[in-house]
This record gives sequence, C-alpha cells and structure tokens, in this order.
Amino acid sequence: MRSLMLGLFVSFVAACGATPAPPPPVAPKAEPAPAPVAAEPAPKDAVRRSVVDAAIKSGLGKFLANLDVEAQLEKGKFVGWKIVELRGAMWEGVDLRPGDVVTRVNGFKIERDHEANAAFKSLAVASEIRVTVLRDGHASEIRFAIVEGE
Repeated sequence: MRSLMLGLFVSFVAACGATPAPPPPVAPKAEPAPAPVAAEPAPKDAVRRSVVDAAIKSGLGKFLANLDVEAQLEKGKFVGWKIVELRGAMWEGVDLRPGDVVTRVNGFKIERDHEANAAFKSLAVASEIRVTVLRDGHASEIRFAIVEGE
C-alpha cells in the first residue's frame, strides 16, 4: 500500500513540477474526403454479412426490441413464438407478418432463452438465415442468404 501511495505521489509531483510541454504542432488542413459511395443494396432474399454482424454485436435483446411475440401453445405444449408486431424498417421486404408462428431459426429450437441465444449466435458463421414458420396452419421455411459486403 505504501509503495502504491509513493508511486502515485511521485507521478503527481513529476506531472506538476515539469516544464510545460510545448503546444502540439498544428496539422495542415486535410483535403475534404470524397463523398462515400452508396453501398449496393443486398439482393432480394439476402442480407449483408455486415448487417448480421452488427446485429450480433448489439445482442439478441436489442434485436428483439424490434418485434413483439407471445408464446403459442397447443394443448399446453409450446409450439413457437407468435408474431404480434414487427417494428421498424428492418422488416420491410421480409416475408414475416403478425400471426406467423416462428418455430425454429437455422434448425435451432427457440423455446428457451439459451436456445434462442444459440440460434442467434450461430448466425456469425452461417451462410444463410432459415426461419421456420407456421402460417395459417401450414409450415414453411423462409430463407435469406448472407452475402458479403457492406
């Protein structure tokens, strides 16, 4: 403890007692950067890898804030998550709608938190997103290729 206090004191004295440092050199004005080129939109039924990576980095909780779901049960057994509402532009062009019941993502069950989290994290290395849904009593799979690029 005493050596820590002494070290802090020496650092403080050295910082206070030294000759003031000369002002930093002024950098020459840089030329304005060229306007960024707009990224080409992802093909239909595809999503950019950068978008998937950003979603994973933000976390499942932030992703789930863009929709409301409720558990769909049949005879007391969990079937899937019924979509109640989809919010935001991220859902435009996506073939999901209120009333759809999501039963799996990339083959993963999603009933429990740890299952949903595993499905979400699996997207980091996946080449596509597969969402299994029940719509009007019929099972189908919605697929999105994950394409490279910004």
